Amino acid sequence: MIREYKEIDQLLGMTIEPGDLIKLPNGDVVTIVRTESTKEGYDLFFLDLFEDEELVYSLPENEKVSLLEFD
Repeated sequence: MIREYKEIDQLLGMTIEPGDLIKLPNGDVVTIVRTESTKEGYDLFFLDLFEDEELVYSLPENEKVSLLEFD
């Protein structure tokens, strides 16, 4: 099933919360499980497509991601 999303905001790493549906700068759409602050920015943790492995994306401090909602 193809889902349509619309962008409702732009977020910095410090404002991303668990449960947020975001589009990463690499184009992946993920739901955040948790975030951790790092020296360079934030690690954003999410589950893979099968929801059995936790993956991480390292977001630089000043880079933004798109907050999405289902359209």
